Amino acid sequence: MDARIVDHPEFRLVGHAARVRLVHQGINPHIQRHITALPTEEHLRLKALGNTEPSGLLAVSDDLDPDYAEGSELTYLHGVAVSPVRRSPTASTSSKFRPADG
Repeated sequence: MDARIVDHPEFRLVGHAARVRLVHQGINPHIQRHITALPTEEHLRLKALGNTEPSGLLAVSDDLDPDYAEGSELTYLHGVAVSPVRRSPTASTSSKFRPADG
């Protein structure tokens, strides 16, 4: 997996979130069930809502156990980034992210 750190202006994440268990190896079946439970039309709707970087459908994990213990819970978001001034539609969650200071 390639990773990079970049600075972005403030943005919001909108999409569908779920509390799931952390799985260290292989596909996480809890996340897989969450994503596959969404209708195809919802994936298309989310893609159309995204209007800023990072673009495309995003897989975001938050609120992880500090020790990353197998089986601990985390919040998983399947969604897109939108500009902070765009009104959030009726997606299940919306979170504002600001660039890190320094």
